[in-house]
This record gives sequence, C-alpha cells and structure tokens, in this order.
Amino acid sequence: MALIVDDHPLFRQALRTVVRSEFPQMRIVEAETLADARQTLNSNDDIAFMTLDMRLPDSEGFTGLMQMRSDFAHIPAIVVSTNSSDTTIERAMAFGAAGYIPKCSSRDDIATALHAVMRGDTWTPPPQEPANENAKREQRAHLIAILSPAQLRILMGLCQGLRNKQIAFQLGVTENTVKTYLTAMYRRLGISSRTEALLLARQLFSDDESAAMEAQWANRTETGNAPA
Repeated sequence: MALIVDDHPLFRQALRTVVRSEFPQMRIVEAETLADARQTLNSNDDIAFMTLDMRLPDSEGFTGLMQMRSDFAHIPAIVVSTNSSDTTIERAMAFGAAGYIPKCSSRDDIATALHAVMRGDTWTPPPQEPANENAKREQRAHLIAILSPAQLRILMGLCQGLRNKQIAFQLGVTENTVKTYLTAMYRRLGISSRTEALLLARQLFSDDESAAMEAQWANRTETGNAPA
C-alpha cells in the first residue's frame, strides 16, 4: 500500500497516476493532513512507503517529517515540495527522508524515485549548487544525524522558547524524561548549557520553520491543549 499525504488534489492525482502505472497491484490511500496520515498509519500495517508534502494544514517545514520518522520509522517517507533548493533537500535527507521529489519533477523522475525507495535505496534530484558551497550544510547535516528524533524535537522546542514542561507536553513524556534527553544531547553535541543548545538549534531550523512551529503552539494554547 502507498500513502499519499498532500492537501493539493492535483498533485495527489499526479502521484496516484504514477504509482498506479509503476505498481499496478499496489493499493493507494490518500490523506490531506498529518492527522489523517497518522490515523491511516495506525490502522494499516502494510504501507510500503508514504509521500509527504512539506506544507500541510497542520504541519509546516520539517515538523511533519520528524514526527513521522519518530513515530513510524519503519515506513520510508518521501518528501515532496515546491522547494527544490539543495540546502532544503540535504536537510530533509539528514532528517531521515528516504527521498525528495520537487513538485516540478518530471513523471520519469517521480517514477525513478519511487522505484529507488521500493528497492531500499534513497533518491534526490541532481544538485544545483557548486560543491564548494557544501561545507556548512554538511556540518549541519552531521549535527542532525547524530541526534535521535526525540532530541531533534526537543531542539525545536528550544527554538520556540518553550520550557521543559511544555516540551514534555508536546512529546507526551514527563518533564524528567525531557531533562534526561537534554543531558544526553548535551553530551553527544559536546556542549554544556541550554544556551549553547539554542545556538545550535538556530543553525538547524530556519526562521520560517520556527515561525510555523510557534503558530502551531499558539493554536494549541488557544484550543486549551497546552499545559498550564
């Protein structure tokens, strides 16, 4: 089974057409939001891969990918996006994506990406930037790679200026568990303070992503789902 997660009907149709052409026997399920995708994933154990739009009504940037990788790590997630910059693609792969399909991709490129992921490989489009501009991005990718999904989500919380109690609520864990994660994360990154962790977090997450996460948190607060 293939899960297509995208809130744009036309692109869902385009992906559905390619999947049906390349994998005629494969069932296809669609979701317009991250919440709908999560429900589908929880109720089906035969999903071969998912395609995941980076911009959904309830998810922005890499937050959806990180949640899917944290909670459904065994299912390959292929990011689809209008953003085709090398920096964004490399960050998505560092966060655990199995592939990255820009929405401007040809039908053949989409098919190639799907087949690669089905073989257990990864796929990205050819790089656009010169090799000598990669140093900072490689360093950032290394930092992402050495952290667990939970630790990355805690870093996101630091970016939003959240207290440990609020981060614990978002993750569904205790405040002591967050403190334990932080201690392990400091050790792994070779730092010793929350301030140093925040500086690193600012390198990993863009301003747009931080703003989107703050908006999601504000919405939780307004609906009464945030902790006191």
